[in-house]
Amino acid sequence: MQHLRILIYFAAILIGHAGCKNTALSKPSLDEITNGITIDREFSTLSTLRSFNHIPIEDRIQLYYQLKAKASNPNYVKSENELNRYGYSLLWEDKPKEALEIFKLLVLEFPKGANGFDSLGEAYLALGHTSNAIRYYNKSLELNPYNYNAEDYLAKINDPSYKMDNPTHTFDAAFSAIDLKEDIDQLASMLIDLHPNLYLYQTEANFKTLIQEIKSNINNETNYATFRWYCQEIMASVNCSHTTMGDFYEENNMLPVERRFPLITRLVDGQLFVIDPLENEDQVNVKDQILKINGQPVEEIMDRIFDHLVSQAHSETPKIKKFNAYSTSLISYALGLPDKYNIDLKGEKETLALKPTEKHLMPQIDRSIPSCEESLCLEILNDPQTAILTISSFVYYKWMNFDEFKTFIDSSFKVIAENDIQNLIIDVRFNGGGAPEASIHLLRYLMDKPFEYYSRISGKNGKTIEDLSTKEVYQPFVHRFKGNQFYLMDGHGESTTGHFMSIVKQEALGTIFGEELGSNQLCTAGGVNVRLKNTRTMLNIADVTCVTYATELPLEIGIQPDVKVIQHIDQYFSKTDAVKEEALAFIRKI
Repeated sequence: MQHLRILIYFAAILIGHAGCKNTALSKPSLDEITNGITIDREFSTLSTLRSFNHIPIEDRIQLYYQLKAKASNPNYVKSENELNRYGYSLLWEDKPKEALEIFKLLVLEFPKGANGFDSLGEAYLALGHTSNAIRYYNKSLELNPYNYNAEDYLAKINDPSYKMDNPTHTFDAAFSAIDLKEDIDQLASMLIDLHPNLYLYQTEANFKTLIQEIKSNINNETNYATFRWYCQEIMASVNCSHTTMGDFYEENNMLPVERRFPLITRLVDGQLFVIDPLENEDQVNVKDQILKINGQPVEEIMDRIFDHLVSQAHSETPKIKKFNAYSTSLISYALGLPDKYNIDLKGEKETLALKPTEKHLMPQIDRSIPSCEESLCLEILNDPQTAILTISSFVYYKWMNFDEFKTFIDSSFKVIAENDIQNLIIDVRFNGGGAPEASIHLLRYLMDKPFEYYSRISGKNGKTIEDLSTKEVYQPFVHRFKGNQFYLMDGHGESTTGHFMSIVKQEALGTIFGEELGSNQLCTAGGVNVRLKNTRTMLNIADVTCVTYATELPLEIGIQPDVKVIQHIDQYFSKTDAVKEEALAFIRKI
């Protein structure tokens, strides 16, 4: 009915343009439009308003208020992120006046949100209203002193020559010890001020001791690369996968070739193997096991590296994944950035001096596990009763691309039913998380009873966040899957993947194969992008805690598999998917 009314509206417009004044067709009222819109858990403010871009902006704002009044739960309509995205979509379409009205609505609805005032300032600036832009950028800074975007725009307004970019410093960029220590203090202060669980996995005393130890190591000879290495340790101490400097990409990128560890390695079950000897193939073989580097045992080096890698809780599996991606640079940083390397190999009596590599190596991508080419895929096996549903991403948000995920899941379970599938393998390996809506939609096909998703969503000091506090009960789909369920997971699984698997684990929906997941039922999420004053180093600090109702599971570790499976080094080279093979063998025995 909604689409019919929209078509009638467009027809009326076209007839009007043709000069037909006496038409029986008329523009539907907003009441008629809202009567044709269903507001449920999958409702999107952004997509709904965008579908009415053809009506005047005043009518769209009125439509928003009518939808909000209609909603049984106003959170379905009252969405800060979606309104902001909608405003920016108009700004990017060169409609600054319309964007301005949406941003005005945004700050009325969310008067404590710094982001809305920042957006309002940008719209005024686009329209040339500089005084208003300054006013609202200052308001945004008042609400969020860490808003470097507002800070930059104010500086640019005052000095047109001001550079707003955030420069990537070179490896040996020099800063004074005073400036570096000030940035360390600022980082510590921001973590204390913003992070909701700073002392969940560490004590306040240990955190303060770490800050003081790092500052004591800084002097005027400390280069920027070493400074970032120190910052990585501080960020890793929080044990929060959403509090990050961007994995290790920038540190890897700035590392000079001659300082890089000249072998590509892989850590498997605590053992370090060579997977590419690079320029040292005359003396080092593939699959050689390294025992020492520059006289230091591999175990000690790995402990040092793990102290600088971010993970959720005390899960080590995501650290192993990150090490295997950045091993040539992480070993270098952990050893103090030497320019020469030697190694001791298992079974060899003599220490080998390594030739430097000549390659600037990018992060290593693990291609040892064959998988579908898409993020989402369904495979019906030769055995007509088994299927594999691969979900390697939950990044499908209701205001952006949720329909893509929903369509795939709905059609997949239709195919699963048509093929009378009795055994369903759900593979969430390599899945770094995404939207809760996607996780919930999939769970509705897997659960056999109504369920809640979150037990609590809170901000600083456990304070409930008003707009997200309502618990909702989700109903399983009538055509849910009723056969045997099996799950494959690994250390890549963070954020929403932890939420998803925590419910799978608590409800014992199926047998879980693989290794410890990279997260659990607690996801300290959200995120405030911040910048250190002197080095202009960019960071993201989580500011929201989301916990599923699977509160019986331990908080200190990632979700545990029922059947632990490790891909050993020979299986890595033969590209044997040990986890999937174990699950299939298990199914054959049923």
